[in-house]
Amino acid sequence: MNALQRRLVKTGVCPEAFEFAGGFSSFKAAWRACKRPDWLLWWLGRNVPNTAKHREQLTCIAIRMVQGIPNRVSIPVWDTWAVDYLSGSDRTIARAAGTARAVRAAGAAGAAEAARAAGAARAAEAAGAAWAARAARAARAAAAAGAAEAARAAGAAIVREYYLNPIIRRIVK
Repeated sequence: MNALQRRLVKTGVCPEAFEFAGGFSSFKAAWRACKRPDWLLWWLGRNVPNTAKHREQLTCIAIRMVQGIPNRVSIPVWDTWAVDYLSGSDRTIARAAGTARAVRAAGAAGAAEAARAAGAARAAEAAGAAWAARAARAARAAAAAGAAEAARAAGAAIVREYYLNPIIRRIVK
């Protein structure tokens, strides 16, 4: 067991991520090589401060991941909400909850992943211990919906785009 694996065991890492970490001598190298956005989000949920700013960033990640699903069925009410959320024009809990209800009611073929992302946004805005878990579930749903490997790699790139910044440089030792 290497130093990275010892560090991850303390946070309750899954067996697959534990095995993956065994191939790296540093967290930074593992972070850059990881193609599993759900693992990256899981780690962030345990290591970044539980603040509105970080919950909003995780919600933006979940939205971008859903938007990146190849050939996904467009759901206009969700797409409008997502554009508004990403632009910062409407990040209210009420709007996220209303969007989730509308998407569920639509019953479209792609409603499941959009509802999960809207649910992740609502959870992120509402705060609490489950915010990162819900965002991670949305990431897993997005990764599983299309071509799994490409979606995972794209999702991981989105996570790194949002979080490969001074926050990570302070946390990654």
